[in-house]
Amino acid sequence: MSEEERLAELFRSYREACPDPEPGAAFMPGLWAKIEGRRRSLLTLRRWTGAFVAAAMALSLLTIVQTLRQADPGLHPFSYVETLGTDEPFETFAYGDVAYLEVPESPGLR
Repeated sequence: MSEEERLAELFRSYREACPDPEPGAAFMPGLWAKIEGRRRSLLTLRRWTGAFVAAAMALSLLTIVQTLRQADPGLHPFSYVETLGTDEPFETFAYGDVAYLEVPESPGLR
């Protein structure tokens, strides 16, 4: 048996094992049903995503408005620039007492 005959035999046995599917009357409606099912699930996901984004934006705006309404204008009488321009920075208050403490003398260091 030549190689061409063996190849033809292989193709013939493959065709017999796996015949070409013939589209029936329900082929196109079934295909469109699958397409519409995927579209429907994507549309549902898109709607949920839009609703979530809208709710997040509304919650953010509500939080900002609530924070601004509760802010006490007397709590911070100076702006940031004015505070930086003062004579003594706030950091020195914590270390001011420590800098003026006297170191106790120990008898072994003299």
